[in-house]
Amino acid sequence: LAVLGIFVLAYALYGLARRGAPPRLARAWCVPVGLAGGAFSALFGTGGVLLALYNTGRLRDKGELRATNAAGIMFTSLVRVVLFGVTGLLAQDNLLWMALCLAPAMLAGMLLGNRLHAVVAAATVVRVIYAILIGSGFALLVRAWG
Repeated sequence: LAVLGIFVLAYALYGLARRGAPPRLARAWCVPVGLAGGAFSALFGTGGVLLALYNTGRLRDKGELRATNAAGIMFTSLVRVVLFGVTGLLAQDNLLWMALCLAPAMLAGMLLGNRLHAVVAAATVVRVIYAILIGSGFALLVRAWG
């Protein structure tokens, strides 16, 4: 986990410091990034970070980037819900109540995201993703060393 955290931090800092358009990642990177993302998701629940890095390096249109990241998050969440249901983790006390309490925040985030998407430039979206990845890298390091 520490290695992933260091890698994510380094890549995000590189992305923020770089001037001009980032080099476009080759399509061949999808297999190793997908395998590594799947492995990290299975082991630690953190593979989405690698997929976000890959998508940011491949997609230039902010609509495509948003839709691709959203679809990836939706698919992995759906798989997790099914697996958690099969293993009985969804039968925990107060889980449904907690989900209902968090639903307003989810809806507010969706509405805010829809409004911001129309007015924020693609380059700004990429910089925000790198900033989020810096936070994710630090969180991974805290989790690994905490």
